Amino acid sequence: MRCRAAICLGLLAAVGVVLAPAAVADDLVVDGTVDSTSGGFQFADGTVQTSAFGVYAEVVDVALSGADFSSIQTALDSILDASASKRYLVVVHPGIYDGQVTMKAFVDIQGSGRNVTRIRSAGFGDINTGTVMGADDAELRDLTVENTGGATHNNAIVCVSSSPAIRRVTAIATSTSTNDARALRLNVSDAVVEDLRAELIGGEIIGVGFFGGQAKVSGLRIDASGTSAVRGVLVSNSSAASLTRAQVSVETTGTFVQGISVLAGSEIILREVSVEASGGSSTNSALEVSDGLATVRQSRLAASGTPGYGLLVPSSTAGREITIEHSIVSGGTDAIEGATNMTIFAAVSQLIGGVNANGATVTCSAVYDESFLGYTGTCP
Repeated sequence: MRCRAAICLGLLAAVGVVLAPAAVADDLVVDGTVDSTSGGFQFADGTVQTSAFGVYAEVVDVALSGADFSSIQTALDSILDASASKRYLVVVHPGIYDGQVTMKAFVDIQGSGRNVTRIRSAGFGDINTGTVMGADDAELRDLTVENTGGATHNNAIVCVSSSPAIRRVTAIATSTSTNDARALRLNVSDAVVEDLRAELIGGEIIGVGFFGGQAKVSGLRIDASGTSAVRGVLVSNSSAASLTRAQVSVETTGTFVQGISVLAGSEIILREVSVEASGGSSTNSALEVSDGLATVRQSRLAASGTPGYGLLVPSSTAGREITIEHSIVSGGTDAIEGATNMTIFAAVSQLIGGVNANGATVTCSAVYDESFLGYTGTCP
């Protein structure tokens, strides 16, 4: 295993191996192999070091100059033998790297920080194509992915029937007023996403879209501003999504804005999520559940403007439920507006703006309104 000194030190430190500064040369050679049983690194003396992330068998350097490769995709294309027992790391040094990148199984891509390493491309004609395309058994981390727009569909990261890990990444998408922009599109994906920042400006916007699968997202921040329909998070196609520790801020100068939208028999679980929606001329909703299930805990759902709803159920299929616990729900019109066939439970929560059941079955327990007036057995 041969790699640049700084990279080797980082990899070895991950498994608890610390070398004195005097041992660091321009090119550091480490004798040993990847242990096929533990996934750790086996040194020449037989000692095996492991970590939660394992150790890479090969490290490939990408930089604008002076490295193995100057193109991320060319570096990936050069790797022909990656496997579960031979995992690769592609290290991308500071700079802007233009062109689409398609990830590869058992190959992780690591930037030098989201503020200094950027993968960039223009938009595409295919809705399932993005600046970065995901892959199974691979991780993308510590960089920014930007789609600069100019096409019908302008997606930063797209995962189609693939489930990578995405960590400490900023995703930027821009479109014109007549086209769409998406930071992350998960199409039949069980991806694990941690610490994603999504920044979007354009026409029709979806910050993060779940279209099938059971993806888990934590540490999300979405800032989106559009001129048409704007959705911070869209959960559709029978998805089962989990969102933890998130901030969603969305606004539009168009007709409607939805902080989080659940439809087509999908389900979402929200924990420690803050949503703000504003600007829509016809509807502003922090959480909108058209056909699905939702569980909200320790969260804040707020929609300003008129009409504005913290929770809006425009229509529903029989048997659907929404549970709200230990949360704050507020709307310029109603905190909660239901619909026939929906069952809504609200407990130990503040409801600012009142409840309009509108045919739904709504049960409130230990809730209180904007004046901190308590309600037991009834709703504000």
